[in-house]
Amino acid sequence: MIGHSDSILRTGSRFSSSLFVGASVLCGVWAATAQAQTVTAPAENSADEHVSGDIVVTAQRRGERMQDVPISVSSLSGDHLEAPTVRSVSDALQTVPAVAITKGYSGGGSLIAVRGVSAGSGLSFGASPIAYYLDAVPFGLIKSAVAPDPGVYDLQRIEVLRGPQGTLYGASAENGVVRVLTADPDLNDISAKIRGSAATTLHGGESYRADAAMNLPLIEDKLALRAVIGGSNEAGWIDQPNRKDVNEGKNRNYRMKLRAKPVDDLDIIAAAWISREHQDAPSIGITHDTSLAVRAQPVDTDFETYSIKAVYDLPGFSITSASSFLNFKNKSSLDLLPYGLVSLPGVDFITIRNGQVYSQEGYVTSKGTDNWRWSVGAAYRRATEDSITFYTPAIASRTDQHNVSNSIAVFGELTRLFFDRRLELTAGVRYFHDKIKQNGTVGVTVAPGASSTAKATTPRFVVTYHATPQLTVYASYAQGFRSGFPQNITVPAGFDALAPDKINNYEVGAKGSLLDNAVSFELAVFHIDWKNVQQTVTIPFQGLAYPLYVNSGSASGNGVDFSLTVRPVKGLQFAGAIGYNGLESDSRVLTGGFVLFNKGDRLNYSPKLTAGASADYAFDIGNSGLTAVASVAGTYTSSQINRLFVGSFVNVGVGDGIVIGKASFAVSMDRKWTATAFVDNFNNEKGTPVFRPTATPNWSARVRPRTFGLQLEYRY
Repeated sequence: MIGHSDSILRTGSRFSSSLFVGASVLCGVWAATAQAQTVTAPAENSADEHVSGDIVVTAQRRGERMQDVPISVSSLSGDHLEAPTVRSVSDALQTVPAVAITKGYSGGGSLIAVRGVSAGSGLSFGASPIAYYLDAVPFGLIKSAVAPDPGVYDLQRIEVLRGPQGTLYGASAENGVVRVLTADPDLNDISAKIRGSAATTLHGGESYRADAAMNLPLIEDKLALRAVIGGSNEAGWIDQPNRKDVNEGKNRNYRMKLRAKPVDDLDIIAAAWISREHQDAPSIGITHDTSLAVRAQPVDTDFETYSIKAVYDLPGFSITSASSFLNFKNKSSLDLLPYGLVSLPGVDFITIRNGQVYSQEGYVTSKGTDNWRWSVGAAYRRATEDSITFYTPAIASRTDQHNVSNSIAVFGELTRLFFDRRLELTAGVRYFHDKIKQNGTVGVTVAPGASSTAKATTPRFVVTYHATPQLTVYASYAQGFRSGFPQNITVPAGFDALAPDKINNYEVGAKGSLLDNAVSFELAVFHIDWKNVQQTVTIPFQGLAYPLYVNSGSASGNGVDFSLTVRPVKGLQFAGAIGYNGLESDSRVLTGGFVLFNKGDRLNYSPKLTAGASADYAFDIGNSGLTAVASVAGTYTSSQINRLFVGSFVNVGVGDGIVIGKASFAVSMDRKWTATAFVDNFNNEKGTPVFRPTATPNWSARVRPRTFGLQLEYRY
């Protein structure tokens, strides 16, 4: 009974002692072992470094020069990610063209938009159309689009792929992929590093951070361990009427990788990643530093990932098996008084979400120098997502929902090379089948069970021409897909399940370098056609309001991604990037007789423009043996709109265009000791990225004010 358009339709205190004990243990183990073995400089992983002036990525499941990959892709190296102004993955992604990050009001994660394509909200409003990977672990839930926001210490790189990547990465890669890749253990060299920083936030408190990493070969050429421990205490700056700096936060990260190479052709990596994040309150308020809430609003977000990836090399191809398990939990509490519910003083709304995902993927990839390249594979995923909502003190029924998804996929991609390997023709396809079941209780009443099935066949076609070793041009068509699912158990019977949506992307691009790599660029021009767009609205039914998932017609638009890097002289680099998309609703969308979207309106959490620029200058300080690097950078994200049907009318929240400036000055000695002074948000941006369209703006997202700090780092 749901149609398309014109039819019914998101502590700045000191570290705990355990963190420093853990860091000391890591460095102590390294020091003790170093006395018994020859110590060399840390081995750099060539997968993210310049190799003969090139950057190598694995966006197409094989190591390739980024310049040769016919995809709009960005790669952020581990050295870039360890800058003191990059506190987390979200900070890093803000610098990528066409990518926007929004913190959910429930905290504990991020909503990612690529080229204007985003979910309607972060938690319980639909899966993300942007796939997110932590190494081999796909971080994707059934009904929630939230992505984790862990620390970025000792990463190999972050890869961002723009546009549909459904063939190789599945249903969640409807319009892009974010791959967070940690550094692998080195089988031969011992290395270690440690850093610490302190900072102060304007009108707020003090922040502290410490991280340590160690690489330890256990059996030379055969077995090695890499471990990372770190965390931060982030200062708050938002004041409630009865408390100051209420949005203080603590983050803890623990990672371990064990790499075994029992024979030359077999490489096995077992990994674990544990993250703990606590906020005393989310970073929301009626102004940039004020919240009307009077009760505590804590948010806890935890996750653990465990994985085993094995790669076996044979003469003509390699076989890869990747098994992983994800456990995710988010608990939040919101004071209802500033939400406008003045009839409920002293009442909190509690939400608990738990998600578990087991996935198994296997694929075979060709290698060699002949004129054919191919990949073929299959994947299985079992996911559960539970949500519990209630009020305290109890004034209404508790709601428990349980969702289970079982999905399978088979995929393949084939490339034929012509004319001395300068011309490539690629065709790929993926078949996906997802069965989702739901049950639960409302109060003491058992809700009727529900189920839905989503399936799709998504193709990809690419023509690539390597005009010279320094210039690649391509044209592509790709389709992305996202599953649907049953309505929430609180929705009255008779409303259809949410159907899948699809994106068709038509793209031409060019990337290359000039003047002996003094100038490098990437350009992509594209058209997006988004069908059956998934949205969430509130529907009045028999005197009550129900959140409802709907497919709201289509949206489309043209866009461009462009990045340019110039290195005029040794040590000096200028970089700039811009991402523009004209994605708009193709027709009017009604909800409850009111216009939710007019033709030409932007969709929720869909910025039209992102841009960034940076300058870096590295130089020697006389004959002192010291080197210095001065850096300045800025990013811009245009206004985001959020429309929400509340009660009997449509509320429209219009955010601000956000400009964030960052600067740092680092001095290094012998490439081991580094001291960096930095300032984040030096322009002291006070706008709100997302203005929450509710009865009061108290839930609007806020940006951390100007923050000064100092970081010290040692590598060995």
